[in-house]
Amino acid sequence: MKLLRIIPIQFILIALLFLTNCVLAQDSANVRRVGNYVATSIANDVLFEGQTAYLCASGQGLVILNMTGTTPVVVGSYDTPSTASKVAIQSNLAFIADLYSGLQVVNIANPASPTHVATWCENNAISDVKVVGNRIYAAGGGFHIFNIPTDTVLTRVGYYTPSGGVYNSVTINGTVAYLTADGAGIIILDLSASMPTLIGTFDTPGYAKAAVLDPVLHRLYVADSYTVRILDVTNPTTPTELGSIDTPGEAIDVEYSGTHVYVAESDDGMEVYDVASTANPVLVGYFRNSGSTNGLSAPSNGIILAATGVNLQVLNIEQALGVVDRVSESVPTKFVLKSNYPNPFNATTEIRYSIAKSGNVDLCVFDVNGREVVKLVNFNQDPGEYRFQFSGKDLATGTYFVRLTAGNSSQLQKIVLLK
Repeated sequence: MKLLRIIPIQFILIALLFLTNCVLAQDSANVRRVGNYVATSIANDVLFEGQTAYLCASGQGLVILNMTGTTPVVVGSYDTPSTASKVAIQSNLAFIADLYSGLQVVNIANPASPTHVATWCENNAISDVKVVGNRIYAAGGGFHIFNIPTDTVLTRVGYYTPSGGVYNSVTINGTVAYLTADGAGIIILDLSASMPTLIGTFDTPGYAKAAVLDPVLHRLYVADSYTVRILDVTNPTTPTELGSIDTPGEAIDVEYSGTHVYVAESDDGMEVYDVASTANPVLVGYFRNSGSTNGLSAPSNGIILAATGVNLQVLNIEQALGVVDRVSESVPTKFVLKSNYPNPFNATTEIRYSIAKSGNVDLCVFDVNGREVVKLVNFNQDPGEYRFQFSGKDLATGTYFVRLTAGNSSQLQKIVLLK
């Protein structure tokens, strides 16, 4: 008992987080955990570029990890003065949003031994940072624009001060900036002049924590309390809402690739949605974890990284990305599992199926001994025809069986994998 009295409470909490995250984390449906790194403090966010992950952790600062394999390997780290919340990378420089210690610029040319370059902190907390071209864009207690430093001095060349509250995140598209703000939703600024000017707003009902822009479809995905809002920003002065996703947990961060959206949901882990139809987003995969999921990387080659509790989770989402929205708008009259094509196949094959009633759908693959080797789908789906791009790269050459089950109906098809 005497020993417990002298242990600081923060260390006890970290130990509890470590134990719960290591023991209780669960892979589910078609999202598989394939690797993990345990930090010594809360993981806030992660950036995944090439074969390197940059993890922002409360008590460690910036942790640089080699991602050549599925198991992250620490290469180096840089302990920031405050709380590293976000990071942007350009060439050999890391730009760290370090909350109450402002913006930190670090040279990572030698990732094993990063060195300090410059700091900007004028009583303004910095919560997010982006780098585009030769400019740095930082959001927090205001919106600030800097030139990329050529020495040890950060020169601010523009700013926009909020009328109240703080900015949580910033997204840049050409000469337009999209800022998220608690209680104010989306603030849209024109960056074409030296000083940003307000050109549009969108007042979300919840607390807008983060946003990511698809510049091709002109969609802005906004993490807004327990909802992800899908906005059309073709005309940034007048955004319109195309649809929304109600999430079981509080939406903290959001990323996208193609027509898929990935949501970090605090204590409810991470979810993957197909948003090909913005009016009817479909949940296609999820990962539940005991710790709070605070941030996600943009996916790369079927892998997404999640900053969860004191963990960096490495998640394989290839199977989740195989599920697409309904192939046709017509409602099928029969329950059918069609033959896959091609068959035999090498690497990938398309599985199509139709369901006539709403309900839980289970699509899985068995080997010749009747052992389930992978579950592809296990969630509710509306009536429709669906297709799934199945990857057999992790399976051995041989004969397998695909089984589709919905309600009291079940069908089986034989598939042959040749490598």
